[in-house]
Amino acid sequence: MAMSQATDLMLDLKTGYLVGATPRKQQLGQFMGAWLGPIIVIVLIFMLHKAFGLGGTEFPAPQGQALASMVEGITGGDVPAAKYIAGAMLGGLLSLLQTGLGITVGLGFYLPFSIVLTYSVGTLIREIVDRTKGQAWAENKGIPIAAGLIVGEALVGVGNAVYVIASA
Repeated sequence: MAMSQATDLMLDLKTGYLVGATPRKQQLGQFMGAWLGPIIVIVLIFMLHKAFGLGGTEFPAPQGQALASMVEGITGGDVPAAKYIAGAMLGGLLSLLQTGLGITVGLGFYLPFSIVLTYSVGTLIREIVDRTKGQAWAENKGIPIAAGLIVGEALVGVGNAVYVIASA
């Protein structure tokens, strides 16, 4: 753990040096980010909940629903153990054959279809791009494009929540 933290710190300092930051400014930035990040996220979650309601049709929170169903199953004594074991085993076996495929199938055992479908389509697109344009292109161009789409979708969702709250 100490080695991992030291490596992280050195990479941060190296990146800061490349952009002209001082270690003091970097540490202050990280300290502020560590405190402001959770506060901003909590405010955004409350805004989204107020606008749409967690677990509703507009803001379904499928991972939270999956976790809630697991907790309810465990506390209620009705654990679908066979379902989870089957998903884990099948997902593990398929991961040995093709990267990404096992996760898609494993997730399919407990997440809603819409989430599994988008993950499946993304995995398929990644495989096609890796084979046609090469893995280097996918990592240097494709991943930043996908990250931009994810961030853009999240920002549109937050903007929509602000609009819904402001217009109510």
